[in-house]
Amino acid sequence: QRIYTGGAPVFPDLLRRLRTALPDAEIHSVFGSTEAEPIAHHYPDEAAAALTGKGAGLCAGVPVAEISLRILRDHWGTPLGPLDSAAFDELEQTAGQAGEIVVSGDHVLPGYLGGLGDRETKIHVDGKVWHRTGDAGWLDAHGRVWLLGRCSEKLPAFPAADGLPAEAFRYPFAIECALRERFPGIRMAALEWKGERLLVVGKIVSEEEHGEISGAAGAFGMQRIVNLPQLPLDRRHNAKIDYPALRKLLENR
Repeated sequence: QRIYTGGAPVFPDLLRRLRTALPDAEIHSVFGSTEAEPIAHHYPDEAAAALTGKGAGLCAGVPVAEISLRILRDHWGTPLGPLDSAAFDELEQTAGQAGEIVVSGDHVLPGYLGGLGDRETKIHVDGKVWHRTGDAGWLDAHGRVWLLGRCSEKLPAFPAADGLPAEAFRYPFAIECALRERFPGIRMAALEWKGERLLVVGKIVSEEEHGEISGAAGAFGMQRIVNLPQLPLDRRHNAKIDYPALRKLLENR
């Protein structure tokens, strides 16, 4: 029996619950997007979960054979190309370096209707089209992709822990995943807010819990903690943090 799950982040705690409920099943998490599905798949293990808890991000596994995947220096928000192969190669990050995830392949959408958004999200390289996913990540020595968060939500600089990509703690999702491992059942969001690295806890917690979360979050460079009854989520999956909506809530509180 095999189970494939995706469409939204598949966290280690969910995979543990699935393994407990279905101990004989082979469980895979799948990473992809509307424009490229699938991109990678991961057979979960506790070693990867331990790295998630340290701030490495969420392991998405090895890219599928049908896709080409690169990690480029993060230029999200700036159109790139057309480029020749040499110029494209110069943008590529090596294993262990964080950047934006780009993909190419026969099942990757080469463009949008009417070309709307193509300039911002497509890179033409010697006749080949690369799709910019908008996700930040890095590749480890085993060729696995680790997801760090949306490039557009990059945080003010803070040095990452030893053994992790230097830019890892600049992306909110990596921090949110790490804290979720420490505090399961409490949804949190990391974001830049008026020049600060702010952590929003989507639950009214006790003073003791607040202190524990504050101490753990400080290790990831979070400067302040705010509590809200709940966090706004995306309408499509009801699973991903809606950062623009969260900023509106903070502005109006």
